[in-house]
Amino acid sequence: MMLTLLTFIFSTALALVHAATTDDACVRACGSYSTVLGYCDGLYGARAAETNYTYANAFVGCLCEGHEMTLLLGNGSALADYGICESCASTPHVIVADLSQLLALCTVQAVNGSAANATLFMPVATSLAQAEPRESGA
Repeated sequence: MMLTLLTFIFSTALALVHAATTDDACVRACGSYSTVLGYCDGLYGARAAETNYTYANAFVGCLCEGHEMTLLLGNGSALADYGICESCASTPHVIVADLSQLLALCTVQAVNGSAANATLFMPVATSLAQAEPRESGA
């Protein structure tokens, strides 16, 4: 299951970078989102939103702060990257929707310290990777 998740996250990262190859800023920003998402997903698990309110907010907080393995981008840099990636014409619509929801959650967390809707947030890369495989013939 973990290998499937890592494979999916890696392929999503490549798709984001490939989709944005016409603009260096898009490549950098979408690559940053992909790296942070991979790190936070590995730290909190793909089903963080289903665990509990506190855990879901910690997962969203990790994304909002831009945590990576050896680097903390900080809220300002991470949110700027997410906004750039969201606005790139070549970013897939499902990723744009995830980024839009994440940016809204980050805004609420910045004001309130937590976001009630964090429990509803499951980025497409993590939700698809966790989907149960269909049985053959089903």
